[in-house]
Amino acid sequence: KLLDSVNEMKAEQDSYVQKESEGRQDLFKESEQRLVDAEQSVSRLMNTVSKETTEVERALADLELERAKLDSSPLAKMAGLKEGGIVKQMSFVGLVLFSLRTVTEILQIAGPNGESHATAAAIQGVIALACGAYLALF
Repeated sequence: KLLDSVNEMKAEQDSYVQKESEGRQDLFKESEQRLVDAEQSVSRLMNTVSKETTEVERALADLELERAKLDSSPLAKMAGLKEGGIVKQMSFVGLVLFSLRTVTEILQIAGPNGESHATAAAIQGVIALACGAYLALF
């Protein structure tokens, strides 16, 4: 009878150990599956980040290209007179003043002593062009 009792206890322990082992295996499989899912999620996230980074870099390159185009335009150069310094400001003033003087002299060519006005218009026109060229190129 004692031997039967021991065998019965051993069977119960084996049953209990078997159930615990199966439970642990299930937990282990669940943990492995969660790990695989997490790795796949991280992989997808890394791919998304990589794509977004590439798009941002491409957008920055396009932005820099457009900025360079804008900075090289004559209007942008004239808009930046304050940062350009005194020489740039003087060339702008010279361009405006000598252009107005040239137009005034051209209008006076038809009047008396037109030849002297033509000469003055030509000289002032060349000076206005020089000021404009300096402003546009530098």
